[in-house]
Amino acid sequence: MKHELSFDVFKQSPVEYRPVPFLFLNHKMEDDELIWQVQQIKDKGLRGFFMHPRPGLLTPYMSVEFREKITLMVEKAAELGLEAWLYDEDPYPSGAAGGKVFYQYPEFMSRTLVPVVAITSGKQEFKLDMPIGHVVRVFAIRLDENAGADTEKVIDITEYVGPIRDQWGYVRRYNTYYGSMRADTFPHWRSDATGIKNRLLWNVPDGKWKIIGFIETFEKSYWGPWGGYVDLLNKDAVDDFV
Repeated sequence: MKHELSFDVFKQSPVEYRPVPFLFLNHKMEDDELIWQVQQIKDKGLRGFFMHPRPGLLTPYMSVEFREKITLMVEKAAELGLEAWLYDEDPYPSGAAGGKVFYQYPEFMSRTLVPVVAITSGKQEFKLDMPIGHVVRVFAIRLDENAGADTEKVIDITEYVGPIRDQWGYVRRYNTYYGSMRADTFPHWRSDATGIKNRLLWNVPDGKWKIIGFIETFEKSYWGPWGGYVDLLNKDAVDDFV
């Protein structure tokens, strides 16, 4: 038996109880296509629609043309007695406006507080690598009560942390620092190091210690196509988005 989708149940329901579907905005937004889609939503007995920019949208987001197309759909919805909502801007999650908020104001990008924990015991030089970023604080907490009585239980060791680069490589260069020499007459090999990170080097006192560090970083602040996300706890960032 062939079953066909029927929208009659929607038409028989009070308007306030009818579904409001997503209307995904992708590819190039064309007037005739948009009007047809809005009309289809009316014909099927739905309450309205959410206009939702999605991957594949080829009409530049928030451009003059984009706003004209949104206006066209809103006016057509009003003509047909439908509700029209602009949902989640570009795209999910809401708040970044296609990245415009923190591309214009980098200080509005969210940050992540990354904890780093390790256990060590003295006496030795202890090494611990941490993500690159702002080192908020690094503490050493004594775990055993039998260590020297003159040893503090909690030590702030933030000052023993700094950035290092330890991945060495080399490259063939054809330029020189000296302008009087032609670049093509001075080929040479030059070494350099990458792999930047924060490193703790600390001479551990007697006893067993837990090391706890907190690094503020922009890394992995959010998935998404923008390479970051807006700081929703920043009032100025939210005001700019609105």
